[in-house]
Amino acid sequence: MGPFNTPQRKNGGYSLIEVLVVLVIVGVLATAGAMMVQSPIPAAVKSGTSSLSGALRHAQTLALSSGRMVYLQPTGVGTTSPGLQWGFATLAANGAVTVDPNGPQGAWVLPPSESRFLSIGGSADLGLAVTGAGTVPKNVAAITAHVQNTATWNTTFYATTTTPTYYFMSNGSINTEFFVTVAGARSGTVFSSGNRLGLIIVSPGSGISTYLKQNPASTTPPWSRL
Repeated sequence: MGPFNTPQRKNGGYSLIEVLVVLVIVGVLATAGAMMVQSPIPAAVKSGTSSLSGALRHAQTLALSSGRMVYLQPTGVGTTSPGLQWGFATLAANGAVTVDPNGPQGAWVLPPSESRFLSIGGSADLGLAVTGAGTVPKNVAAITAHVQNTATWNTTFYATTTTPTYYFMSNGSINTEFFVTVAGARSGTVFSSGNRLGLIIVSPGSGISTYLKQNPASTTPPWSRL
């Protein structure tokens, strides 16, 4: 063997290092593929539901801590960045409500990173999300106890209005029951099945309740508390 000749491999097998390198490459490709296939919608629905219900609880806490009425005002209605403002209000003897002219005490806006995958609305989103289910959430056993007014399911919290309709009283109770949906969507189109739906119920009797369902169009999987 000359000085520049290299030793020949005695068999056609692979070394341990070569096998390990191949395994690492396969693992990286598998992880990347799973990330591409996995939908970001379920995580966005859970995060958006928690975030909005947290904002409502901030407003409720303000009413309790201050001993004053606190109004709720939806913002960004009809846009990709829905939001919520809250502040003090006063109730006159004749039942008239006056919003504090000093402006809101707090605000929340859906983060842009989540707005791509969510539709926050009311009865419209709920109707699309449970199409074919045969039952609406107010009739689900786990939710019935938190619903007092069946008429609220024909209204929507995120309606085009400049005058607040909903108020937390000084004891933290809401004046009128309402619900908000957080539906999985892409480019503003709500998924009718296969994607998680968040539901926030604000009731005079049971406060703020939040629920999630993985497949809204199916009656089999249960709603779970968030």
